[in-house]
Amino acid sequence: MDYVRKILFPVDFSTRSSNTAKQVKVWASRLSAEVIVMHAVDPANFSNDPERNAIDFEEHTPFYIAEAKRLIEFFCEEHLSGVKLTTSVAAGSTLGIISDTAVSESVELIMIPRGHHGYASRFLRDPIVSGVLDKCPMPVWTTEHDENLTDAAPRAILCPLDIDPDVFLDAENEGIIAFLKIIAASFDATVTCLYVSGSSAERDSAVEARAATMRDSLGTFAKFERAGGNVQDAIRRAMAEEKPDLVIMGRTRSGEAGLTPQRHILQIDHVSSCPVISVGPQMK
Repeated sequence: MDYVRKILFPVDFSTRSSNTAKQVKVWASRLSAEVIVMHAVDPANFSNDPERNAIDFEEHTPFYIAEAKRLIEFFCEEHLSGVKLTTSVAAGSTLGIISDTAVSESVELIMIPRGHHGYASRFLRDPIVSGVLDKCPMPVWTTEHDENLTDAAPRAILCPLDIDPDVFLDAENEGIIAFLKIIAASFDATVTCLYVSGSSAERDSAVEARAATMRDSLGTFAKFERAGGNVQDAIRRAMAEEKPDLVIMGRTRSGEAGLTPQRHILQIDHVSSCPVISVGPQMK
């Protein structure tokens, strides 16, 4: 990927969507990107009674779609004025419509907020965002803390890298670095790359060799920080020390995480006060 020209922005007309629009507008401007603002008229949102839900939804679908189109036009006028955009309203599963639209429109970035979660619930499946992370190969921007969002561009990026000796990770990191270069250049942002040192001399030597290759690829605009111990603890420490306003990191392969897909992304997002972008393994 050499550019980001299309951003998918799913909205539900909530305060989360309104707050996120501040950043969507900034990103669209800096990247000269078109924004596809979409809303799913999901039958699951209209009734707790499955039988009544199906009957009522089918009967009133034209009304629901017409009302959503009216709301999406108002939303765009109110929050995304001056942005090059198109709107899309469709009936069906929210996750299905997001993933289908992302692929059919060849978007390069999805920007979607998520709701607040408690200590225990952050380890469970977020029904929409974790599904998007699991199904969509393109980078996904998300935040649990939309109340912190402003119209300021990100200026400091933290990029945790898993650089264990592994061919799959080499390919994933190539995609992360390619995306990181685009974003850092577009926002004139500083970059701190974080990696965890090895647990043995042999592994440590291989990790350092890969880190050196990545330093050469990124050039002088990124600094590399080496940390020890648990990866997530190292990320938390780095966030406290570096105070980034954006985290860019890798994503597990689709379906790998079993009952809690992409749990590590949601955990990092939970403790981070800034947005997190996860780059999928399919990206190059």
